[in-house]
Amino acid sequence: MMPIDLKTFFELNPLAIFSVFIMGVLIIILLQNIFLYSSYKDKAYLWYSIYALIILLDQIIINYSIYYSSIHNENLVNFSLPIHPALEWLYNSAYLIFVTEFGGLFLFKTKTAERIKSIVKYLAFLLLFLFVYDVVFNTYLVRISFLVLFVPVLIALSIYTYFFLFKMKTAVKYYIILGSLAFSIFSILALVISIASNKNVYYSWSYFYAGVFIENIFFSIGLVIKQRLIFK
Repeated sequence: MMPIDLKTFFELNPLAIFSVFIMGVLIIILLQNIFLYSSYKDKAYLWYSIYALIILLDQIIINYSIYYSSIHNENLVNFSLPIHPALEWLYNSAYLIFVTEFGGLFLFKTKTAERIKSIVKYLAFLLLFLFVYDVVFNTYLVRISFLVLFVPVLIALSIYTYFFLFKMKTAVKYYIILGSLAFSIFSILALVISIASNKNVYYSWSYFYAGVFIENIFFSIGLVIKQRLIFK
């Protein structure tokens, strides 16, 4: 079957326009944070770069899958494949570490931050094992584990992290909290909608895009404030 042109693709999949816009924002944020990390060696910028890069890769894969499916008149995206939930697992992990690093300049004790990072690291090793198992035996352990294990642990770690963030005596905490809350709430909302109805799996991404966009706005403002505090 002949490939469809981009105009037809966007007409068939209007959310792809929003996705491309988000990818453009992520590329700018990624380059900005790479520059800041190379300049200041602050790991918060490194982890935000990793977070942005993983979401960017996930969106490239999703859009390619949608484009391929549009050509062959198949279901839009097979969300049961291990690559997508694995990337979801990774960018949420990277974001949590970013929050500990970003807040660490002001309040986080080394033991507290290291405890959070250790849990995330062990979960990453578990993800690697489950991903290899899924690929070899064609199972759905990554997706199942993401829903029943990682999401509850992530919520618990986020609440634990927010406890320390609220105690920070600096204006930057509001932007970290509001940004991470927006990202978490919209991501969970997208996940719930995608699980509740198979028909809404694709359009549930609109909530995720909204969360990423709002979080990027708060992060950008918080970044400016943090840089000003560093200069002082």
